[in-house]
Amino acid sequence: MKNKVFIKWFCIAFLLIPQIGISYPWVLFKDTEQKNYLEFDFHFSYFFENRYSSFVGGKWEYHNSKIDIDVGYRYSFFEKKHYYRFGELSVILPVVKNQLNLVLGFRDFVWNESDRYWNLGLWQPRYLLDAFRPLQTSLPGVYLDYFPSPNTSLTFYFSYFYLPDVIIYPEIKDGVVTSENPYFSNASLKNVKWDVDQLRSFDFLSFLQPMLAVQVYHKLSYSEIFLSYTYKPKNQLQFFVQTGGISLSETDSSKITVKGLDYGTVRHHLFTIESEMDLNDNLSIFASLFYERPDKLTIKKDWVTDSFEPSLITSFLVYFKEEIKEVEKTVFTLGYIKNFESENDVESSNIVTEDLEVIFGTGFDWKHALSWSMEYWTAALFSGLQFNFRLNYALDNQIYATILDAFFNMTPNFQVYISGDVLFRFSDETIENGTSLISKYRDLSRLLLGVKYVF
Repeated sequence: MKNKVFIKWFCIAFLLIPQIGISYPWVLFKDTEQKNYLEFDFHFSYFFENRYSSFVGGKWEYHNSKIDIDVGYRYSFFEKKHYYRFGELSVILPVVKNQLNLVLGFRDFVWNESDRYWNLGLWQPRYLLDAFRPLQTSLPGVYLDYFPSPNTSLTFYFSYFYLPDVIIYPEIKDGVVTSENPYFSNASLKNVKWDVDQLRSFDFLSFLQPMLAVQVYHKLSYSEIFLSYTYKPKNQLQFFVQTGGISLSETDSSKITVKGLDYGTVRHHLFTIESEMDLNDNLSIFASLFYERPDKLTIKKDWVTDSFEPSLITSFLVYFKEEIKEVEKTVFTLGYIKNFESENDVESSNIVTEDLEVIFGTGFDWKHALSWSMEYWTAALFSGLQFNFRLNYALDNQIYATILDAFFNMTPNFQVYISGDVLFRFSDETIENGTSLISKYRDLSRLLLGVKYVF
């Protein structure tokens, strides 16, 4: 009984305190230096597989030295669902001037630059409604920033409230998993019988899990070093499946009956070291090393899930920046990533849970890949033009993903944007369970047209 009362008042306080700050930021967090704007957005997408999506929504950003707010909302017309995003919702409380700060709430903190560029989702959860453009969300909790010297800082983080990736939650209709979201596909499990009425909602009590993290930052003459460690649940939900029919070791998954499906979490230790080196005013290099060790799982009898083994990830990013007349600038980025995952992890994965990750998750996992991206701004056209391009190439399965965005600022407040995404491959390889990459990675190429208005 006491635990229920504590949970109730904890949730009320956690939600109410930030709301006071949002309603009256000019009273509680008055600051002369501020950034404040409200954005309205509408866009329509046409997928080459004759599927469509349409979203309407917006976001509000308010930043100064005492408060950071970046919250968003979207409504999907085809799915008839509401999606919320908490980029930031935090209050900064100076304890000792220029030496110690206390930060409370949802904070978007850069634990690792490579994790953000590749959208790995190891540190912070992701907003995965757009498979090609996943967004970082934030970790809720208490942060303590300590600055012992001008070139050194320590950040401590603790929380007892956990949020996973924001993903597509399909429905079960007539024994088939389905969704109106165009990124959803159940091609590899379309013949599996689902002997469950509906997908179980994620239990709220599962969100109450302790998390802790620490980062040490030190600046040298021409480089910066970041050491970070955390012990927390993985941001990706884990699927626990109870099946009937054939053995999971066999290749024909169409005879399996899913008798139960549950969500769960896996806690993991994560250590990263990253160094940024400035070769000159225009060129910088990020070198990153990740080590992840998940905890072993204990599951119910007759239930199955994927196993987890330690993995080692390396990443290199090369940034080139050029500014012209302080208005036009071009940014080039070259990226490389390699995941040295354990062979035992691959061999012990099973058909059902592996395919569930494909049909439930909407992000692409670049385990061994190259990337080239470019950003370009100019004020020569209209009230400004922004052009973004990115090409990812997976070396392990020869999959290419091309992303192209063009933002036309028709007026200082009104923007029209056009986007195009292309996903393709040069081979139709087969994987261990007999399905092909064509069924695992559908053609998600699309065209998108949208408008934005900033108040």
